[in-house]
Amino acid sequence: MILRAALQRSPSFAHQARNMSSKKLIHFGPFEVTDQVFYNTPLCYALVNIKPILPGHVLVIPYRPAQRLTDLTQDELTDMFTTVQKVQRMLAKKLFAN
Repeated sequence: MILRAALQRSPSFAHQARNMSSKKLIHFGPFEVTDQVFYNTPLCYALVNIKPILPGHVLVIPYRPAQRLTDLTQDELTDMFTTVQKVQRMLAKKLFAN
């Protein structure tokens, strides 16, 4: 996985992954996805899609299940979209740099 390797070489994301090893298991629906998670915050996590459609296809997921974005708290929304921006910037540097 080229994307996973690139993410793991990034210092801030590598630090996150090391810290995850001592934490609880992470689930996405019925699936245990702890090993796919490369970044997490207190309210959400980011993982590489197991079967990505395109390079850079990742998911940013709140820990608390919600049917809709409108069901998330303001703190959860802020944290999740701040994480989306951080991940997108990092991916752009790794995958789309000219």
